[in-house]
Amino acid sequence: MKFVLALGLVSIIAVSLCYAQCFNVFNPLDSNGCQKDGKKYEYGETFIIPECKKCTCTNTSLTCCAMAAYPAMYNKTECIAFLDDIQCKYRVVKKCDPCKKCEVTVWTL
Repeated sequence: MKFVLALGLVSIIAVSLCYAQCFNVFNPLDSNGCQKDGKKYEYGETFIIPECKKCTCTNTSLTCCAMAAYPAMYNKTECIAFLDDIQCKYRVVKKCDPCKKCEVTVWTL
């Protein structure tokens, strides 16, 4: 029984790590800071971009990570997930009736 519980815990952690929605862009060393989508940011500056991603500019990289939990487990045959980028939340609704919500059993970042 302990083995089954341990295996379940490892599986949950593995899924969470797989869905960790961050990306890192190398930033050449210069005194100009970072640039993202045509805007310049100073080193140490943290900002939010569309698609609900929080970015941080350092002298070595620009790192952006998702702020919205992603629906990892739901009925993908009957339902569809979409990001509400105003509220930074995914919504999961029935494909045939978008007014009806679907149950999500696992959310991850």
